[in-house]
Amino acid sequence: MTRPVPPAGTKRRCLSCSAKFYDLDRRPIVCPKCSAEVPDNAPIVS
Repeated sequence: MTRPVPPAGTKRRCLSCSAKFYDLDRRPIVCPKCSAEVPDNAPIVS
C-alpha cells in the first residue's frame, strides 16, 4: 500500500532562464537553477 504524496506547491517557470520548477509553497520564490527571484504574479505553468 502506498501513501499519497503531499502536493509540491505550484509549478512555476523562471522568467530569467525558463526553467520549470515547483515553488514548494516557499516565499520568496527563487529559481533553483539560476537563483533568480520569481515574482508571485508570474505566469503559472500548467
